[in-house]
Amino acid sequence: MARDITVIQGRYELIDEENNHKKFWSVEQMSGDSFEIRWGRIGTAGQGPQIVTASEASKRIAEKTKKGYVLVKAFDVAHLPTVAKEAWIGSVSNLYAKETTAKAVQMEEDNEDLLNLFNQLR
Repeated sequence: MARDITVIQGRYELIDEENNHKKFWSVEQMSGDSFEIRWGRIGTAGQGPQIVTASEASKRIAEKTKKGYVLVKAFDVAHLPTVAKEAWIGSVSNLYAKETTAKAVQMEEDNEDLLNLFNQLR
């Protein structure tokens, strides 16, 4: 049975001063099942766009958050019928596990909407 897939559209960042990593990755719904992905070094225009499906966008969000990317600005939430919502919820849980980083603490203070969205999806 198909389940809903949820994609939080937004900007994700990975900042690791020790390894000189200052990267961003963003995903935004274009129309229907099409999502635009952009990526690059923070402070640059970056690369892209690359157009992917909702399923692929959800998979990439999980991969990026597993690598340490943190959602710093949520644009919107897309609810689309198809594969697995649980993988995405796991990636958001991973985000909150990193609360000890300064970026996650600032994000929690500045973006209460994200916390509300997370609680709605639980």
